[in-house]
Amino acid sequence: MAVIATKKSDCSYDLLFGNCRAQVIVGSVQRQLKAEDKITIVQALADVIKSDTQISVLEIDFFYQVANALRITLVEPLGLTA
Repeated sequence: MAVIATKKSDCSYDLLFGNCRAQVIVGSVQRQLKAEDKITIVQALADVIKSDTQISVLEIDFFYQVANALRITLVEPLGLTA
């Protein structure tokens, strides 16, 4: 997926260079996603992060930003819902 932006203030420009917050991007589409889709996204992101030999604080912070933007609770990926 190519991201092209013309203005520095454009979020896609910031995303390209790692400056855009995940909450802005993911939060803009979270209402359109089903709960199952949100869980799949969070689990896939966790798999990607765990594939590194070392997990950095920045990766964990990014994970939390995405999970918060998706408005997913910590227990939902575990199947613990009432």
